[in-house]
Amino acid sequence: MNTGILVILYGKGLHDSKTISKLLDTTIDECCYLHIVNNGPEEILISNNNVLESLKIKFKNVLVEQFLENRPLSFLYNSFLNNDYDRFIFFDDDSDIPLYFFRNSLNVFKSEVGIDIQLPIIKSIVSNKYFYPVVNDVVIKKSGFTESNDEVFSIGSGIIIYSSLINKFREFNLTLFDNRFALYGVDFSLFRRIHFLKKKGINVGVYITQELKHSLSRESGSISKWREKERLIDYTLTSLFYSKSYILKISRISKIFFMLLLRKDTELLKEILKVIVNKKHPMC
Repeated sequence: MNTGILVILYGKGLHDSKTISKLLDTTIDECCYLHIVNNGPEEILISNNNVLESLKIKFKNVLVEQFLENRPLSFLYNSFLNNDYDRFIFFDDDSDIPLYFFRNSLNVFKSEVGIDIQLPIIKSIVSNKYFYPVVNDVVIKKSGFTESNDEVFSIGSGIIIYSSLINKFREFNLTLFDNRFALYGVDFSLFRRIHFLKKKGINVGVYITQELKHSLSRESGSISKWREKERLIDYTLTSLFYSKSYILKISRISKIFFMLLLRKDTELLKEILKVIVNKKHPMC
């Protein structure tokens, strides 16, 4: 089985990334191709890079791309999925990958019939609390298939997508990740689209697998102005495109306007108006 692995770096070199370090330590029995994307803001020097040379020894092929302008994650994810692999694995730059992560996930796939996507059980590096996946508003801590009518959400790091899922999306001429989102909301857009497929009668095999420790932004303390803006853009786009009713959509958008008007935050209000008019993140 040919496996593609995508690692998105931001603000880090190869030697600074916990994910890259763990990839060098993990046991890999299959044919793996590693894609590393430096999404800025500084260029990574790859000539005479000892970490890169070690990766090239371990993996079938290593491709390094650099987009210093910070490209939307949705674009990067969907572009990666255009490759001709049997399965696609996604990581950010700060995941604590278990030693046998790849072997275990492949063994599960071989032993269980009908898996389209595997989700790790996300545990915080900071607090040791479990956060994802969330199934019907409940955090799940055990492995196994979800039910066909379950509403599932998780974050992108550690997700394994099989070519069978891509083919199911192609039947509806849909990308897996919504290109109208750039940062926040990209991961969740995949699950909202999976839910759309389910409502169309398409069976999607979602399997919850092994534990993966991860650094979560929600535990990073105070929320910066930038992070607040990005979360609000995500909320706005989600309200526009994924509200369950027109009334709910209007209610959510109105709530945003009232909040910003009360705060007299004219700059952020202008940003949100731009998002509503253009129907996409400003980066997209």
